[in-house]
Amino acid sequence: MTVIEKDLAGVKSRFNLTFIGNVDGYPYRGKLLDELEKAGIDVEVNPHGRSEENLKGFIKYAEALRMSRITLNFTRCNGVPVTQLKTRMLEGALFGAVVATDSSLYADRYFSEGSEFISYNSPSDLRHKIAPLLEQPDLASNAIQRTSSSGGFACQRFLGVH
Repeated sequence: MTVIEKDLAGVKSRFNLTFIGNVDGYPYRGKLLDELEKAGIDVEVNPHGRSEENLKGFIKYAEALRMSRITLNFTRCNGVPVTQLKTRMLEGALFGAVVATDSSLYADRYFSEGSEFISYNSPSDLRHKIAPLLEQPDLASNAIQRTSSSGGFACQRFLGVH
């Protein structure tokens, strides 16, 4: 991870809540993002840019996560109502973003819900759960530190990454 950390040196959190990923190919994601907007939740979509080059580059993706205080994870598999553990849980943790996920199924095996990730079941539930992290910078910073430590441990243990 040392090489990536060098690439991310100086990248700071700029966005409260992001979604990083393909929206056009997954209609349910667009619908969920619209519901969040209607509930008064501002989501920055792909803060690293929407060009093909930026969407494909892992360093750009890592930068976008580093720019995020909280990033959204949608667990459905290609829009099918099957829940899976997405690698975004690990990636968000590694690069300094608390992950807000629409299902804690599987995530709670590796991370502590409430202190290392947020699970929500509706836009209003998400707004309620992220409010303390956005209102109290120290609380968000502590959550990010805990999450980053857990993400590093999970990658070492389960993926063999050091």
